[in-house]
Amino acid sequence: RTHGKPKDEKLELLSKTLSYLEIDTWGLDLNAWNIDKLLEKVKWHEKEKALSALIMRTLQLAKYTHTLEWHHWLALKNYSHFTSPIRRYPDLQIHRIIKETIKWDIDKMHYNSILEEIAQNCSLREQRAENIERKINTLCHIKYLEKKIGQHFDWTIMMINERWTQVE
Repeated sequence: RTHGKPKDEKLELLSKTLSYLEIDTWGLDLNAWNIDKLLEKVKWHEKEKALSALIMRTLQLAKYTHTLEWHHWLALKNYSHFTSPIRRYPDLQIHRIIKETIKWDIDKMHYNSILEEIAQNCSLREQRAENIERKINTLCHIKYLEKKIGQHFDWTIMMINERWTQVE
């Protein structure tokens, strides 16, 4: 599971936004290789949560791959994402590969023939699950806020675009 290199337009927009907000980038060149350093720099900033979300949206969506790719979010070349084989099929695949590698009994031709399709399917299914989760969360928020009509709250605007506004 990896995040591809951020697009130059997104990095430029991030740079302009940080500049507009008068957020000092502490001399960092905003590029794909410094995303992790930028996150570390904003860690103790009063607007850290909003800034981290802004930085995160600069990255490409996560996807599963069958080849070794640079993980731009973590700035790592060798990285594998897994949690528990009960939760996700990609986790099960990684556990199998690790187990067979430890035993020196890995069938590389077998994995070379199946992993590309598995990675594509897992990425697609994860994206679908995230979309469904987002819709469910929106419905739950609406249901909760129905009872709060007319009340006033302090909100932080996390993002605004042409279709919606995200507040917390």
